[in-house]
Amino acid sequence: MLPNPRRVALALVSACAIFGLHIGGAAAVPVTVTVDENCHGTAASPTMSLTLNCPGTATVPVIYVLPLPAGSTLTDGDLILAETSTGPISDLIRFTHAGPSSTPVIVFFSDTTPGDPAPSLADIGFPAPQANVLARVEIGSEGNNGFTYTPTSGQPGFVSGNNLQATYVIRSDVPEPGTLLLLGLALAGLGIAWPRAAR
Repeated sequence: MLPNPRRVALALVSACAIFGLHIGGAAAVPVTVTVDENCHGTAASPTMSLTLNCPGTATVPVIYVLPLPAGSTLTDGDLILAETSTGPISDLIRFTHAGPSSTPVIVFFSDTTPGDPAPSLADIGFPAPQANVLARVEIGSEGNNGFTYTPTSGQPGFVSGNNLQATYVIRSDVPEPGTLLLLGLALAGLGIAWPRAAR
């Protein structure tokens, strides 16, 4: 006697679903880390709250402490950014471990452009690159450029463990808040003076 066709179909569907979950795994948990040249950083995830600590605002280089959950590891290496494919390096973002506890950190190095009207905290030049290097071209106009980067296994900044998928938003040429305030005051003064000059 043949088994009930409905039971056979249900058993097959259940087996396929379980097998699919087993080989596909759970969906990756996205974590977005945003850093810039002036020690402004955030880390956001829909399932966890991360505090991206940037000590040393009065010293160089700019170092962000990346608070990964226990069981996660960071792939060391350098992400090198240039403004064009043949242009000089503008930023070097180093993913590495520092201190006796091997804390994962992001170190932001930037160029030292002579005459830069708003030098950033990271404008100290570049160290020798690490062994694991990835070069990319920045996106955006000068003064508001950067790069969004989601590393894959083995690339600098890749996070393994806990099924995390890290994306880094690197913001370059970000002026200090004081510079923005001065610019705002100058524009406000121009707005006040403009109607008088037009008379």
